[in-house]
Amino acid sequence: MGFITELDYQFDVDKILEITDQCSHLSQVTLNNRGDNLSMEEQLVCGNDGLQNWYEIKTYEDIKDKDFHWYKLNDFFVDTYIEEFYNKIQKDWQVGRSRIMTLRPKVCYSYHYDFSKRIHIPLVTNENCKFFDKDWNTYHLNVGKTYLVDTTQFHTAGNFGKENRTHIVMAIQ
Repeated sequence: MGFITELDYQFDVDKILEITDQCSHLSQVTLNNRGDNLSMEEQLVCGNDGLQNWYEIKTYEDIKDKDFHWYKLNDFFVDTYIEEFYNKIQKDWQVGRSRIMTLRPKVCYSYHYDFSKRIHIPLVTNENCKFFDKDWNTYHLNVGKTYLVDTTQFHTAGNFGKENRTHIVMAIQ
């Protein structure tokens, strides 16, 4: 496997956007939770400030397995098309913390690595959205495709365009 591999999943992006547009005021929406007794609104934002803040821990090593504490689909997405594709991916992978992440124009993530690989499902993008691997090779992920990204390698992503970039990002094992 290279840094990015296209997967065979096919999803109806328009059906996903019909659901996610209802919470588009949030830059990150959490698809699943740890089974805590949270309100609907709390479920949608749980863990969005990073696992360090959610668990109130300070070292990166302490975070290593925490992505997979998120296992229960949020109530907002039950009986929707999102539950359908979430369950489809769960048949092939152990799914951890999953989010809808919006990268605003002229913004770049920090250069980092994760402890597990990620599935990316682009929902909204533009030609100026780029992924960078550890060797600074650039990639563009197209809407309508599903990708496995080896985020255990150092990487970053930037939106150098004028429109938002929105992906579903799922930690997987």
